[in-house]
Amino acid sequence: MRSRFLYGPPASGLEGSADVVIDADPAPYPQHKGFRFGLAQESVTARTETIALAATDASGTVKAALKLPPVPDTTRPLKADVRVAIFEPGGRPSRQVLTVPIRTQGFALGIRPRFSDDRLPEGAEAAFDLLAVDSDGKPIDKQGLSFELFAEDINYQWYVQEGVYKYRTSVRSRSIRKGAIAAAALKPTELAVGPLSFGRYRLEVSAPGSLIASSARFTVGWHTAAAADDTPDKLDVSTDKASYRPGETAHVRIASPFPGEALVTVATDRILDTRTVSVPSEGVTVDLPVTAAWGSGAYVIASVYRPPLADREHLPVRAIGLAWLATDLAPRSLSVALSAPEKVRPRQTIDVPLKLTDSDGKPVQDAFVMLAAVDEGILQLTGYRAPDPVQHFLGKRRLGLDIRDDYQRLIDAVSGPMGALRQGGDAGGLGVSLPDVPLTIVSLFQGPVKADANGVARIALTLPDFNGSLRLMAVAFDRSRVGSASAPLVVRDPLVAEMALPRFLAPGDESRVSVSLHAVEAPEGTYRVALQGQGAVTTSDDVRTLSLTPGQRISLQSTIKASEAGRGSVKLAVTGPADIALTRELALTVRPAQAPMTTFATRKLEPGAEVVATAQLIQGYVPGAASVRLGFSTKPPFDVAGLLAALQRYPNGCLEQIVSRALPLLVVDDVDLALGRERTAAATLASRVDSAIAEVLDKQRYDGAFGLWSGRGPEEPWLTAYALEFLTRARGEGHAVPAAPFEAGLRWLHRHAVDGGSEPQDLASRAYALHVLALAGVATPGSIRYFQDTFRDRLPTPLARAQIAAALVRLGDGPRAEAAVERALGNPARDFWQADYGSTVRDAAAIITLLGEVERLGDGAPALIDRLPADALSVRATNTQEQAWLVLAARTLMAGPAPLKLAIAGTPARTGDPIFLSPTANELANGVKITNAGPEPIWHTTALAGVPKEPQPAAREGLKVKRQFFRRNGEPANLDTVRQNDVLVVVLEGEVATKLSHQALLTHPLPAGWEIENPRLGVEAAETLPWLGTLSEPKAYEARDDRYAAAVDLTPDAPTFRLAYVVRAVTPGTYDLPGAVLEDMYRPRYFARQAGGRITVQPAQ
Repeated sequence: MRSRFLYGPPASGLEGSADVVIDADPAPYPQHKGFRFGLAQESVTARTETIALAATDASGTVKAALKLPPVPDTTRPLKADVRVAIFEPGGRPSRQVLTVPIRTQGFALGIRPRFSDDRLPEGAEAAFDLLAVDSDGKPIDKQGLSFELFAEDINYQWYVQEGVYKYRTSVRSRSIRKGAIAAAALKPTELAVGPLSFGRYRLEVSAPGSLIASSARFTVGWHTAAAADDTPDKLDVSTDKASYRPGETAHVRIASPFPGEALVTVATDRILDTRTVSVPSEGVTVDLPVTAAWGSGAYVIASVYRPPLADREHLPVRAIGLAWLATDLAPRSLSVALSAPEKVRPRQTIDVPLKLTDSDGKPVQDAFVMLAAVDEGILQLTGYRAPDPVQHFLGKRRLGLDIRDDYQRLIDAVSGPMGALRQGGDAGGLGVSLPDVPLTIVSLFQGPVKADANGVARIALTLPDFNGSLRLMAVAFDRSRVGSASAPLVVRDPLVAEMALPRFLAPGDESRVSVSLHAVEAPEGTYRVALQGQGAVTTSDDVRTLSLTPGQRISLQSTIKASEAGRGSVKLAVTGPADIALTRELALTVRPAQAPMTTFATRKLEPGAEVVATAQLIQGYVPGAASVRLGFSTKPPFDVAGLLAALQRYPNGCLEQIVSRALPLLVVDDVDLALGRERTAAATLASRVDSAIAEVLDKQRYDGAFGLWSGRGPEEPWLTAYALEFLTRARGEGHAVPAAPFEAGLRWLHRHAVDGGSEPQDLASRAYALHVLALAGVATPGSIRYFQDTFRDRLPTPLARAQIAAALVRLGDGPRAEAAVERALGNPARDFWQADYGSTVRDAAAIITLLGEVERLGDGAPALIDRLPADALSVRATNTQEQAWLVLAARTLMAGPAPLKLAIAGTPARTGDPIFLSPTANELANGVKITNAGPEPIWHTTALAGVPKEPQPAAREGLKVKRQFFRRNGEPANLDTVRQNDVLVVVLEGEVATKLSHQALLTHPLPAGWEIENPRLGVEAAETLPWLGTLSEPKAYEARDDRYAAAVDLTPDAPTFRLAYVVRAVTPGTYDLPGAVLEDMYRPRYFARQAGGRITVQPAQ
């Protein structure tokens, strides 16, 4: 195994590790395409073995004996995936996988059907090719083989799970015929088993007395497949050429297992041509003229129909298939030749010439080219491929049309599993990242630049202070053609000096800075190395002097300590002969090991009374991680600043949390001021809302509804209305909301509002849908009136009644509206209900907002205000729904004149109602005095946000959480003996003791020296780590730099969970080990919190 640094020379003196995983080889002999080796009905359990690696030598090479795990007894060919990791000087791994074939038998047997898609018409001859090969895949003669044909009877066991019909399948084999056969080396032997009737079959060929056997499964006629992704009504459509030019004729072959009439359609994002043809049992060829309207290509869609047959009514009467017919891309392609030097120095501007030619090699004028240069190391992390505009713009496109017919009406709704559609949208985030993760990535871009008369364009790139490899990626275009090219570029100094730091630290942590000095082309001599910690971190061994020879690489270690929360940096300065002077500086975030807490206190301030805020308020919090926000208002107390701060801190990124964080931003004018910061430009606030709009739309499904965690999840009716209320209000405030997804969402809401069911959760979401449609101005009056008249006595919550009332007011239906308002204000009490995330507090705040907007709050306000937590507002007692709607309610109640009068240190304060103040630590040290200078009492709130100095003890209420640490082999890990590069498996278990349902968030903060390698051990864990047993499936999960987070649903029927993830000890040092936290996202009073501790990561041996 050979490795090199991205800046060129061999990577010598680096440690590494390797695992060998034995598994079935899906393509053991690629030269024998289409042949199956091993029994199809047999599965193989993967087995893993760890290999010790020595350090790489001077050439970057390391050799190791490949010790295989015990090989399973199986007929399937096997492979060994050797997964090698070489650790760079900072301790982080770079990985590659080498696949080695394993042959446990002297030869193997292969079977290849002489028909496509493992399916042939009823009554047709079932013929196969038989092949015997040696361990290298060379065909050999083999006598004394036997074959046996089995009929497979599929039994379906139906059951109901969560109200949905599902089934399990079992297979019973019946021997049909058997015989002897021999394999020949010259060519495959034909094995015909005769015409067969309708059904499923399996052909096996074996060498008697050995484990050498292979099988192939196939079906005859039309037969429902056991697998959910195998469609029984698929039509085989094929073409005679790979690509065509306009003016040519495409010969399309349609093969159908039954005769019938075919509708043939040529389509892209529109229908280009249709025709009907008769399809005999042997198939038919259709000639289609290729036109320029096809663009880069078109789909040919064929649907064959036949009348029902006597005694075969259960068989399909329709088959459908399609094929992509590509057009020749050469006339629309440009060739790009990128000429770059092999190696350059950083901190300079280089000239990169690019030559553009057409498909005939002639220079192209009037074309443009753009050039990007990106760090190769970053691109390798994500497996990024260089842009290919030919394939992007001219390659195979997704079919832009829906195919619809009434065939599904003929199928029993419970006779098979539901089809699975892959929808777009990224998985949602499970929380905010570190407060500040400084990271600099080299990503340069220049252009577009026009080519000259010779087809040459010269682009100047200014290279930063960087050592490594850049990937140059060019994209060219003119009016009708596109092209691209890529090339590597090594950038390095004669002396390469690099630092490696942990990703973050916590106050009190002591870690290591790794410094690598590589004299790649530097002269021999004495070098001075100076390290300096700044800000929140300090370093030891600040200055060193050492000698280097050409080609030598030296690694230095220095201790770094985190003193307080905040941002720090480490500066490296190297000087040496030949005027070498290099400076490197890396920033580092120091974040508290404990989670921040926000507390609120409220009291009434009489005329002339004063409040003095001093440093005592933040005395119990970590320095640099605490803030004070003081609020004053003549209206009931709503700490907008504290509520918004709590919403931003909540570590969750599902749809409900995203909307709850964003919705208040639309109604609070000076959010930054409310949060205690200087006023930010309006564009910054708008960008936050726009970012939230994009996050919300990422959760939208293909049908217009929204999922909780992503667009791939099930529809969430109530949350869909919540999301669309936010989008509607955002559009009303002038924010750009794309019309297509917005309108698709409104259409889904309309369908749901009209025909969404009559269960309590259905009525709640339908009421919300009608309110949003009225808010958007697209509601149908008749639908709202019918809903009010039919379901007014069955609406399950005060909020649902208020939503219908507000909708009726917007429509101008006076009598119905007044009656609905009276019902909405009649009884605001309710219990928490997971279906609408609601509570008495949430509903009261939302009713104030909705009825206040339509001026129907009237005398009902006091009763609603009494339901709000006016005397003491604690984050621990409120969820995100309550916090968001309290902010909106505060806006409603605080509207109007502003008689508030304050004096700060005797000086009149600015006018406004409310007024928020955020004194700094220095101001608190001197004391800040605020006096009520008005004639009436006012409300005063104090919000404290920060990280307590004292570690929070273990505590729980209704939930339990437990964690364990294991080695890869399943042995419990002793955290006192963990060394750099050790891999641990973290197992997290939880339990609910309330007999209630909880949507819970599990958070496990990491110690600074650990980094997550695999955040999800699911099905693969049963194979590679069988000792883990059965693991739970989280609703969502994420691996952040400083934590693992997962969302889990706990119910009375499923009250426990078990999750696992893999971490690697990367950086030696002593660190805080925070405890795991399990919390109900919507009833935060239910939680479980572990105590923290300290761990040490020893240097690698």
